Amino acid sequence: MAEIVQPSTTRKPDPAVPSTEDLPYQLVLELTVEDRDTIAALYEHAEGSDRDRYALDALKIGVLALRRAGTHIDAELIQRESARMLEGLQLQLGQHAEQLNGRLTGSLKEYFDPESGRFQERVERLIRQDGELEQLMRRQLGGDDSQLAKTLLTHVGEHSPLMKVLSPDAADGL
Repeated sequence: MAEIVQPSTTRKPDPAVPSTEDLPYQLVLELTVEDRDTIAALYEHAEGSDRDRYALDALKIGVLALRRAGTHIDAELIQRESARMLEGLQLQLGQHAEQLNGRLTGSLKEYFDPESGRFQERVERLIRQDGELEQLMRRQLGGDDSQLAKTLLTHVGEHSPLMKVLSPDAADGL
């Protein structure tokens, strides 16, 4: 009796099976059929070459169907595994997006919260009375020792090149 073997999902070349070019032109089989449906189908054909031809056609159709089923099983396996991997990837990307959104929201709140954010704190330090902006303006513009006063003194002051040119007392003055 012939043993039925399910096609495997991965095919490896069997070193005992010759390549297509090395196959013989015929192979003699002696089979004992025990399946009732197969026996009934074979009995529908006259004994001899008619039944043999029918059995060979059935065997060929079966071999082609098994090959096709093996390919189909491979395709289904690949499709199933691809779907599983994509679902896992989608889940991981969703979790990552949630984490990223949470961290971004926290960071933005830390800086821009109107009541407790760092940005608000920084703006208040800049613009309050005696704040950093007022101190900077005072250093740059206010008083005799401000940067503006020093710059004007250098360019327009009593000893500046401009005053030397405008002085009536200077030899090369106006």
